[in-house]
Amino acid sequence: MGFLNWLTGCSRQEPTDDIGRVDLYLKKWDEFATGSPDSGYHLGGRFPEFEASLLRMFAVNDARAPSRFVFYQLVQVGGFIEAESPLGRAFARATNGTCRTTLADGDIPKYFAGDLYFWWIDHASEFASMPLMDNWLKREFAQKTAIPMYTAVRKSEASQ
Repeated sequence: MGFLNWLTGCSRQEPTDDIGRVDLYLKKWDEFATGSPDSGYHLGGRFPEFEASLLRMFAVNDARAPSRFVFYQLVQVGGFIEAESPLGRAFARATNGTCRTTLADGDIPKYFAGDLYFWWIDHASEFASMPLMDNWLKREFAQKTAIPMYTAVRKSEASQ
């Protein structure tokens, strides 16, 4: 197999399992968010494959799925997923609806990165962690920018 990769110029094979596809997509998102070029991976074009793989993980009650769902929003910092989307519904089923949603842009409930961060802090012991997310949460950017932003929004909401 190594010779074929050398011959075709492909140094790595694409993952064939759902967790491999999901983790590769999230790794590429993390690389993009930290300023690395897309390197031909094309995040936008890979979303359907990522979503289908993550949905299959949720469908078989894979304990790793919730952490991947959460990290997908954390790596985007201000990201959100509509609660009524296929991924949002799968996350709600897997977590028994324990994560709050926020109404924004009308009456559409969404899971925002900040809400998912606080939910993960409270529920991480119930699910399998994700090493990349564990690392991300310790990074200077998360500690000095993202988490303080989530905390400020939470405090602002509490005072209203």
